[in-house]
Amino acid sequence: MQSLKYEDGKIIQHVAASAISMDDVIVVGDRIGIAMVDIASGATGSLLTEGVCELTAETGVAWAQGDQLYWDSGNSRLTKTASTFKKAGFAAAVKASAASVGLVKLNA
Repeated sequence: MQSLKYEDGKIIQHVAASAISMDDVIVVGDRIGIAMVDIASGATGSLLTEGVCELTAETGVAWAQGDQLYWDSGNSRLTKTASTFKKAGFAAAVKASAASVGLVKLNA
């Protein structure tokens, strides 16, 4: 069987287990996606899985560009602490410890 390209993978389709709002961070397996639209419970919608996004981040911790980042679902923020959190990607830019948002290169 010949393999045909299905999609480029920057955006994937996701069936919502509960209602999702646009820009929500959604854990998909061991990675994350960003909702590009509101998605009703049981409906299918688009998640961004590649690119650089600005997300809420843990304060009190500085990042260097390239640091590995994780998604802390319980606190809805990026962190450098691996723990049981899901891999989000790497820091796309330096973040000062006082900053409450940071840039992440998704799933890299």
